[in-house]
Amino acid sequence: MQGSVFNRNGKRKISLAVWSEYPLVSRGLRAALALEDDIELVNDADRELKRRELGAAYDLLVMTPPLHALDAVLAVQNVVERIAPAGSVVLTPDLSEELALQLFRIGARGVLPLSAGTTEVVTAVRRVAHSGLYVMPALQECFAADHARPPAAAARALSLRETQVLRLIALGHTHPEIAEALSIAVKTVDTHRANLLRKLKLRNNADLTRHAVRARLIRLD
Repeated sequence: MQGSVFNRNGKRKISLAVWSEYPLVSRGLRAALALEDDIELVNDADRELKRRELGAAYDLLVMTPPLHALDAVLAVQNVVERIAPAGSVVLTPDLSEELALQLFRIGARGVLPLSAGTTEVVTAVRRVAHSGLYVMPALQECFAADHARPPAAAARALSLRETQVLRLIALGHTHPEIAEALSIAVKTVDTHRANLLRKLKLRNNADLTRHAVRARLIRLD
């Protein structure tokens, strides 16, 4: 990578950005990560990383889901797609097995609770930077089971956009809300819903919601 920075042992540092709309979290993460000899921060307390800079060149982004997002998974996915091929470690305040699996499926390379200690965050950063993936011990069993389970034929037939629409419908959002979140027309949402019902051989939104729960796209508390 151009502009690489090396530590005193001659090893290239991990180029890392921190992005969070929680000011205390953002400052705390930067302060902790700045102490590591093998990590080089590209943004600091005097210059917050802006949304438009998320596609800038660095090895890794440590982030929290955007506040007030219609759907946290979709919001993270939009960021993950913009920063590729950089990796991402996501810290989320409401971590569950289902949410973690959803974040891994959309491209996150590490998932941690917002309460994770500095040692685990640094471990995740190094693991993702050097081997591409970090699964915290508490999630390893469900992660392995999820990857061992072959997806159903119907699920494989869904496009990424159809899966996004399915998740948002199951979460109870209206077609205009979904259209705004995905930057598509309401009629396009209608078309995706019709395709979902046809491909999955379902009849209505209640059926779609049940399917989303079974597919672990959402969970009902």
